[in-house]
Amino acid sequence: MMVLIIPIAVSVHTVVSWIFGMTLRIGWNSTVFGIYFVAGAIFSGTATLIIVMAILRRVFRLGAYIPDRQFVNLGYLLAALSVVMLYFNLSEYVTAGYKLEEGEAALLGSILVGAFAPWYWFYVLGGLVLPALLMLAPWTRTFWGVLAGAVLADVAMWVERYIIVVSTLRTPQMPYTDLAGYVPTWVELAITAGAFALFALLIALFAKLVPIVSIWEVREHEAEAGAEPRPGAREAVPRVPRPAVGLGIVVLAALLAALLPGAASAGGRHENAPRARSCRRHLEPGVVQRGVAVGNSSS
Repeated sequence: MMVLIIPIAVSVHTVVSWIFGMTLRIGWNSTVFGIYFVAGAIFSGTATLIIVMAILRRVFRLGAYIPDRQFVNLGYLLAALSVVMLYFNLSEYVTAGYKLEEGEAALLGSILVGAFAPWYWFYVLGGLVLPALLMLAPWTRTFWGVLAGAVLADVAMWVERYIIVVSTLRTPQMPYTDLAGYVPTWVELAITAGAFALFALLIALFAKLVPIVSIWEVREHEAEAGAEPRPGAREAVPRVPRPAVGLGIVVLAALLAALLPGAASAGGRHENAPRARSCRRHLEPGVVQRGVAVGNSSS
């Protein structure tokens, strides 16, 4: 399965980056977006894996099967990927700042010292530098330190995507000083909440149907260590709490109920308009003929 997932993930994120990189727009016209997006996906994916592991270990009481050492090892990987992301950010903005093509000055100014500066420096310092520093200090190289770094990394990567899209689209392509702002609508917020709810629902269903811990690997490690197998280890399959599944289903149903009626009504209006016109075309000759018939009969 891993042999298929890795090339699929790389190709998907590369194609998404090409959608941005192949447009002649300031901020997106870059040749490093492919590897930049792939590295960002691996970075945020590692952080999400740490968060999901922590939740499942807490809910199903799997501390004996998922020790703190595994989180520390993933923290090392997260710190290494944060350094890679720092390198890509430095390469992108130093190259753009050195050339300083027309329009780049306005974009870099808005990101580094302008309206998007708080977001950008939170992304760099809080989402890239701080997770690496948490892994350098021995007293923060713990389960809670790794989990805090993972949460910061996930939030920072969302902020980074926000900066890529909104700051670039906000930069004018013509001499224009009245820049517009951006505030997400309730539809965008609902779609975002529905995406999180759908992801949580899929994870909950997966934990319900598939064993979270590989039983044969646990038995193999116990045999190598010379420990006695835990009684009932093969039969004990963790079950997901029903409130989590119910909450995910309710949120997803509310999202569909909010979006589908509007689309259905819009589609109904578009479908009924040609049908009404065709009905008028078929009825008008009949009305005329009846009028002629009535006129002839009266005469």
